[in-house]
Amino acid sequence: AMREWATRQSDARIVLGGTFGPTVKTIANGEQKQSWYAGRIPGLLEETMSSILAGKPVFVLGGFGGVAAMLVDILAGKDRHELQWGYQSQAPHSVSMRELYRQQGINWLGYDEMVQIIREKGICGINPLLSEAEHQLLFYSQDPLLISRLLIKGLAALP
Repeated sequence: AMREWATRQSDARIVLGGTFGPTVKTIANGEQKQSWYAGRIPGLLEETMSSILAGKPVFVLGGFGGVAAMLVDILAGKDRHELQWGYQSQAPHSVSMRELYRQQGINWLGYDEMVQIIREKGICGINPLLSEAEHQLLFYSQDPLLISRLLIKGLAALP
């Protein structure tokens, strides 16, 4: 609900990084612990899908990895095993979360459906504010000046 509210309040979304599977974190006593995301799906992916479905422009900065880089691959037609239920069902809560959604009659947008939506929309379909060539620069750049210039150009074109 929080992510849907944030989408309604925003004019666009900037996607940068984002975890999508297990990460190793160091806890207070110095031990390392593996953890997964805590929501229904990886949070940044959920936020991105919320914006896409709401027709809000999405700027994908894939040059720093994470969910953003996965989105770039999906838009380029590459398959990513991380965007499949077989991979994401390894998250400790995923199976019970999906069952809870089923019991409560809440729509569960599956990974295959998300990939299909992203590919059908295409690069300029998820963000018509920049050209395809400009999106390609955003997808792979780590240059803060170039990224800033493209973001400012795109955001300035918002209606």
